[in-house]
Amino acid sequence: MVILCRLDREHISRYTLVALAVDRGSPPRSSSVTVIVDVTDVDDNPPRFPSERMVFKVKEDVDIGDVVATVQAHDPDLNTSPISYELNHDPLVLRQWHLDSRTGELSLNKRLDYETETNYSITVSATSNGLVSWVSAILLQSIHVKQWLPNISDRVPFVGRVPTRY
Repeated sequence: MVILCRLDREHISRYTLVALAVDRGSPPRSSSVTVIVDVTDVDDNPPRFPSERMVFKVKEDVDIGDVVATVQAHDPDLNTSPISYELNHDPLVLRQWHLDSRTGELSLNKRLDYETETNYSITVSATSNGLVSWVSAILLQSIHVKQWLPNISDRVPFVGRVPTRY
């Protein structure tokens, strides 16, 4: 038996073949056998994100360390290396955000301020067995606290001197 093309378990995981042997006798005699070929898997595919762009809405009053989103990639290989996640190396992103390399959970390193910044664009990579996949953009939209909790202000009240009359 000779393999004529590249095998890929993700497309066809099992082949069932019938081998037929015929002699040159008179009358010819034959025999057949069924050969089952199970294709084993190698870790040859990069992890894939469900989409190239993900959008998450985040309340601005989320505490430092709270998980605000989870990115998750899938590896189509059976026996895969664990998937690890990494943020792009932009210092501004790394100061604001933390990504758990094992779980893909995104959390805050620094409090959000809606009045300063409303959108954050982050690039995340997922790696398995040295094969890298990129999600082109994660857009995090900061939502003003007042949209969620109308009676709470995120501004410190100002107390000035009150004029007195005698």
